[in-house]
Amino acid sequence: MNLEQLPHASFSPDSPPDIDARRAALDPTQSFAVSAPAGSGKTGLLTQRVLTLLAYCDAPEEVLAITFTRKAAGEMQDRILQALWQAAEQPEPDNPHARLTWKLAQAVLQRDRELNWNLLSSPQRLRVQTIDSLCRSITKQLPLASGLGAQPDTLEDANKAYRLAVREFFALLEQDSPLRDDLARLLRHLDNNLASIENLLVALLAKREQWLEVLLQARQQHARDYLEQTLHQVIVEHLQQVQACLQLHASELCAIADQAAKNLEQEAPQKHRIRELLGITGLPLCEPNAVEQWVAFTDLLLTNTGTFRARLTKNEGFPAGKENTLLKERFAKLIDTLQETQPECAALLQGIRGLPTSTYEDQQWQLLDSLTRLLPLLVAQLTLVFKQLGATDYSAISQAALLALGDEDAPTDIALQLDYRIRHILVDEFQDTASPQLRLLEKLTAGWQPDDGRTLFIVGDGMQSCYGFRNANVGLFLDARRRGIGSVDLQALDLRVNFRSQAGIVKWVNHTFHCAFPAQDDISRGAVKYSPSIAFNQDLPDPAVSFFACAYVNDTNNAKGEKTFDENGDNDNYPGKQTAQHNEADQVVRLVQQARAEDPEGTVAILVRTRSHLAQILPALTAAGLRWQATDIDSLASRMAIVDLMSLTRALLNPQDRIAWLAILRAPWCGLDLHDLHALVNVDVGERSPRVKENGYPVIWQQLQHHIHIDALSAEGKKLIARLMARLQPALRQRRRKPLRQWIEGVWLALGGPAVLLDSNDSDNAASYFALLERYDEGGGIRDWQGFDTAVQKLFAKPRADADPRLQVMTIHKSKGLEFDTVIIPGLDRLPRRDDNELLMWQERLDAQGENQLLLGPLAATGEDHSAIYRFMRAEKEKQQHYEATRLLYVGCTRAIKRLHLLACVKQKDDALTTPNKNSLLSSIWTEVKEDVHVSSAKPMAPAPQLALNIEQPGLQHILRLTPDWQLPALADVGLLKQYRGHEYDDEENLPESETRSNRLARHTGTLIHRTLQVITESNQVHELTGENINIYLTSRTPFWQIQLRQSGWQDAELNLAIERVNRALRQTLSDSRGRWLLDNSHEYSACELALYQHSDRLRESIVDRTFVAEGVRWIVDYKSSEPMQNQTEAEFIAQETESYREQLARYREWFGVMDGRETKTALYFPCLKDNRWVEVFW
Repeated sequence: MNLEQLPHASFSPDSPPDIDARRAALDPTQSFAVSAPAGSGKTGLLTQRVLTLLAYCDAPEEVLAITFTRKAAGEMQDRILQALWQAAEQPEPDNPHARLTWKLAQAVLQRDRELNWNLLSSPQRLRVQTIDSLCRSITKQLPLASGLGAQPDTLEDANKAYRLAVREFFALLEQDSPLRDDLARLLRHLDNNLASIENLLVALLAKREQWLEVLLQARQQHARDYLEQTLHQVIVEHLQQVQACLQLHASELCAIADQAAKNLEQEAPQKHRIRELLGITGLPLCEPNAVEQWVAFTDLLLTNTGTFRARLTKNEGFPAGKENTLLKERFAKLIDTLQETQPECAALLQGIRGLPTSTYEDQQWQLLDSLTRLLPLLVAQLTLVFKQLGATDYSAISQAALLALGDEDAPTDIALQLDYRIRHILVDEFQDTASPQLRLLEKLTAGWQPDDGRTLFIVGDGMQSCYGFRNANVGLFLDARRRGIGSVDLQALDLRVNFRSQAGIVKWVNHTFHCAFPAQDDISRGAVKYSPSIAFNQDLPDPAVSFFACAYVNDTNNAKGEKTFDENGDNDNYPGKQTAQHNEADQVVRLVQQARAEDPEGTVAILVRTRSHLAQILPALTAAGLRWQATDIDSLASRMAIVDLMSLTRALLNPQDRIAWLAILRAPWCGLDLHDLHALVNVDVGERSPRVKENGYPVIWQQLQHHIHIDALSAEGKKLIARLMARLQPALRQRRRKPLRQWIEGVWLALGGPAVLLDSNDSDNAASYFALLERYDEGGGIRDWQGFDTAVQKLFAKPRADADPRLQVMTIHKSKGLEFDTVIIPGLDRLPRRDDNELLMWQERLDAQGENQLLLGPLAATGEDHSAIYRFMRAEKEKQQHYEATRLLYVGCTRAIKRLHLLACVKQKDDALTTPNKNSLLSSIWTEVKEDVHVSSAKPMAPAPQLALNIEQPGLQHILRLTPDWQLPALADVGLLKQYRGHEYDDEENLPESETRSNRLARHTGTLIHRTLQVITESNQVHELTGENINIYLTSRTPFWQIQLRQSGWQDAELNLAIERVNRALRQTLSDSRGRWLLDNSHEYSACELALYQHSDRLRESIVDRTFVAEGVRWIVDYKSSEPMQNQTEAEFIAQETESYREQLARYREWFGVMDGRETKTALYFPCLKDNRWVEVFW
């Protein structure tokens, strides 16, 4: 592959290099498996494919498009509908891709008219579903066959059900059951650690769709023979790969090995594995009993770390002396040849050291045999728990759907019905498919025959598969491209053109990841080779990609002589590394500011591997005044408002929770200082507050009730406690008499919780906490505290109201499918959380012939080393995770349109940067980027000086708290609204009017113009908005208008059209003397969007856009954002509008005449008209 010869940015939009593949993908008679790398227009191709198929269908329900997220399903459906509306309302576009989509949509509309589908008014007929939605719809149609019955609720977090199932399962120990001995064996194996076993089993239940079928297979009579045969084949296949790698050099290798073994016989009397090669003349057999000889070859060629030997000593059979110089030269030449011709050789040889044994030990097999009986029963127990809870999880729904569909030999009624109705299936993001989802597709296509008019279309990108933690298996996509799915053969197509990124980024990604990805696909391990992309866009000036390393120096001890990091130097608590991380955060801020300076309207994204990697970055952004926008990033569990609410909840529900009571006494609604706090909780008040234990502490609630008898309390402290008790005593009398949310929220409000919030967003965050209380309320209390604490940890702050949508912060996983002008990826040196040991390791693999095979390995007994089988399977899993980490970094880098910045903290030794940890994202690309790094050094922080506590020093004792005399504000009387509640009308004025898409866009645009004119008037900004300030204002508000329009469902060209119209209307109004007069808020009785109510036979509400009194005249003005229709003159348009709204303005004029008796005038104002915007309506 010659990356330099790729034709970047040297072709026209209508003839990209992959045009043949794009055209072929629209053949409605063929089935395809399309590989679509980042930026290749995958969603657009799917949209065109759906439109192509709809034009040949008898009903739109015959086409089923499947996605894996609701967001993706919504985007695809919106793309299809948008294409249909554009074809219905707009002329043929000039852009080649848009023109093709327009023509395909025209054909669908023609079919729609012929068969009376009414797709534009009935978009629900388009079947675009998530895989979970499809499974649920199948189980709904056949509730008995699926085993679910009436549709239960779906648990977003089923951990509680899993744990309950495990605990009920442990009851087998108390019963005379055949499985009692199996469970006892499991307990003995893990040293009777019941808590540890519970956690292991809970983790297994969450993945049961992966292993249940596997274990049921292992219960067969000859299961041990089958599994050991698989182990045998794993060893043989790996040795065959090594043999093929070394075969051309076998003679020279054996000669060198024989001589080295002879030297060892003479020089080293101790036993050395290389000595086993003495007299060898050919490579060993590829059999398990020859593994030791293969390991000896590995010891000869590789170091312990898996690299080819560069230095030879007598320990390897190469003694010093001239007589051995020739042998060393031969060895060096052989190594050079292998490295040049067989780049995978070192990894294959190192893999020999980790091969499993070909048989199970008896103890291993006994445990595995017990697990094959216990775990299926545990799944059955979970089913009973789901019945008790009236709920289920997504895994159970997918399994129920498979059950409802039956099998190929005995399909169910629903399977036959779906087979009849569905003629075309499309699947997006197929690289993230899991085994149950593949089996669902196989059942849906089981009866399909070649050339019967039915097609399957899957699209994905193996290089972007990064959801292994959700059980996704990229090997399924690779295998489907090779062998098809079930009975359906798929033709493999490859897209290659990147329409997103500038050429400089595409070239860098090609060069860097071509070396980082594996050289070959490996279906069993989920290894995907790199496929280069061709850039459509030209290079931009300045470097497209930059890499910044914040260097730090290793120091094993801090100032106290304490060890501050682990052996690999990866402890983030090391002061030097902490300094580097702060420098990295500062560099991120500078890069954001630089991007803003270069392109004020450009989008910037900060992407990280996990949320914890933002610990230093988010505060740095805030300190720099950068208002970032993020979703599910900022954890609420660490926010003081939520911490205080948690303490309040625990204290009120448990008066003996000492820590919680200390926390609420220190919280801002009380705010006792340390002196008063110590006195309150320690002073003995005798029998008034008896102690639970003779030498124990008194109960804090009892101390509070008798605080007036504690003389050590300050006068201010007693006043604070008195105000606290005035709220808590009535509240505790209501304990378990009110719903938990209502009770806790009421106490919080009474204490003044909202008054001490430091962040205005914490009001919304508190509402999220109260909603969680409502979910976990059981009889006015919380039983499942563990589940509640876990749920609180999963709460995240809502996006700030003033956040800038042009600066996004998210994880790389969340960024998938998005694009940004500038992408910044910090923390490339950070490590992921290490996986815990699993009770059972399992792996489905494909052998050299493409046949499915099964590997199983149980956890070692407590205190013992893992078996070779378990270690091998764990190593295989780590390889898969390493491949996935490289793909994750690829996803992050390919989000960039114009600029890409990478950052990491790298250890420095002897003025050189050291190789990063192999589990970091940086490790996979380190070789390619280390030469072009920008290094900034950081010296370790000096230890902070120890300050003696000075009680007189101002500021040291300051805490946030309400004043002792603070009182809850009086509630406003809301009785005024009583007469307006509870009325329903069924007259014609209450019926929604049908409207076209263009009319709906005009309505949403008009609403935006009205709202902005109102804001300008009420904030009296009109005097500031002159000259260039008008453009500055419009530019600053445009991103917010875009968000509002997107929330209303507008995208792309229509959104841009609406934004242009809003800008034009506001610019013309602010440049018009009459318009500025209208927006002046200094007029008497000035009001915008004034609501008027008339009560005659029924209540009628009217909204007056603008009214004020000027020079003794009451003006009533209606804004009209409409424009003349095609072929309509401006004069005709104004006359039509004046006549249409004359009656409404007359009604307003009459009402105001009755209210204030002034002379009243009315007018219409048209912001979008170039001339004649002001039209006075005379009477």
